[in-house]
Amino acid sequence: MNAEQFPTPTLRGQNRSQALFRLVSCTFMFMLVFGCTHSPPEKLRTHFTTVPDAETVFRTAFFPNDAGRIPLVMAIVLDQDSHNSPLPLTEDNWLQFASKIKKPLQDQLPVAVDRAIQVEKIPSRDDLGLVHNGHTNSHLEGILLVIPSSVEVHSPARLDIMPEVGALNGSLIENHTLVEIGILNPALDKLVLAGKGSSFATLEQLDVPLASNRYPRVRGSAMTSPIFPGEETALETLRHVALHEALAKAILDFSENWPKQPLGNPLQPVRQAPTPS
Repeated sequence: MNAEQFPTPTLRGQNRSQALFRLVSCTFMFMLVFGCTHSPPEKLRTHFTTVPDAETVFRTAFFPNDAGRIPLVMAIVLDQDSHNSPLPLTEDNWLQFASKIKKPLQDQLPVAVDRAIQVEKIPSRDDLGLVHNGHTNSHLEGILLVIPSSVEVHSPARLDIMPEVGALNGSLIENHTLVEIGILNPALDKLVLAGKGSSFATLEQLDVPLASNRYPRVRGSAMTSPIFPGEETALETLRHVALHEALAKAILDFSENWPKQPLGNPLQPVRQAPTPS
């Protein structure tokens, strides 16, 4: 038999390495495509058009307060439609979520979030007037619209909980969360500035408890180590991890998109609110 039919050990090792590389590459591409496929669709730019010259509108359409900050009304959209998975936001904790947006924005940018409200859907043009009620011509506020949304994917999994037991049947839940932040000019019904952040987290747990424990394990995309919540709080923990990771990215993106002065400092409006006559 021709010796060429039998690869040498070196070539055989190279073939294995190449096959392993292709397998890892395909797995990575599958995960990338899978994650993108299940990410929630963007809503902010779908519902509102962006002004063509955002910087000019930004500099001339808003009146800063006495401290040189733009007064904003924050509206958090809690849209629990059939396309979204449940968000970990309730009547008891949504104000805490609002404070996680308000503080970093006020620390980094010349804005003042005067009040926060929650709305059940993305406001229409008529709704913007209701959200923006109380303003006068001499003190025009912008609307800081925050839209969180999420999608969850369930799939079976084989979990290695204990080496001595071996792989056991379990489930994998992936939560893909998107947070969008934008400033709307109510007078124009248009988007002046926007930012977004997306993240995902996973929850693994056994189908059948082992010694009364399903061993839930949650890992966020930005986490180096998993956390191990109780079984009764595992799903809520999953959603909180994904939401707050996405929020942090959205705030960063929004801040980076803020118009800058030549020296790199955040740009402020040039107009001052006229004093009442």
